[in-house]
Amino acid sequence: MIKTIESPIELFELIDKRKHYIILFTIDTCHHCEQALSMLEQMSETMSDTEFYTFNVTNEPNIRQMYMLIEFPTSIFLYGSLIKKMCIGMKSIREALNS
Repeated sequence: MIKTIESPIELFELIDKRKHYIILFTIDTCHHCEQALSMLEQMSETMSDTEFYTFNVTNEPNIRQMYMLIEFPTSIFLYGSLIKKMCIGMKSIREALNS
């Protein structure tokens, strides 16, 4: 199951915890973001030790700058606030999930 992050405050509360997360960052004009969301939804069913989230950052320039989000979809694999991996684009996300 993928949960939706609605605000930067929710994001900061989330990364304060010591757990494994994958956050899919999207924007309204992204044509591949729905595919990425569908792929993550399938993976969330098999990866019980990881929490999955999506965050539409169309109107969040500060978050885009903080995580250097330029291309979409972008997924960030985190443990708490520690970024373990950053994947840009569908191919990169697919490869990371299959490794």
